[in-house]
Amino acid sequence: MVFFISILCCIGFIELFFRIGVITRIFKIRDIASRVILIIRSPSISDHWKEKVLPRYSWRLFYQSLFLFITLIAAFSPFFIMLVVSVLVHWPIYQWLKSLYGIITITVFSVSYSVVRSRFV
Repeated sequence: MVFFISILCCIGFIELFFRIGVITRIFKIRDIASRVILIIRSPSISDHWKEKVLPRYSWRLFYQSLFLFITLIAAFSPFFIMLVVSVLVHWPIYQWLKSLYGIITITVFSVSYSVVRSRFV
């Protein structure tokens, strides 16, 4: 029973991960950081303009990082819900998730499900 509930949570996590757009948030953070590096290294831009532009980029980077954090929390929500329900019903899900067998099982299933999903969907 614990095995199937954790597998359902893995499926929910992976579906939310892809549908919420976590990957696009990571790419946006990468793009902002690469622009900042280009501005800092550019000898043609004066230090005065760098001082004016870089706070804007830092605000964008902060906003995207905060939004990435919120989307990751939303993606992990099936596991949070499962843990709350398991405490209320007294299921040993938390102990199973901490065990080596549970970690390996969830990792293998999650990787294989995400590979199959990305290839066929």
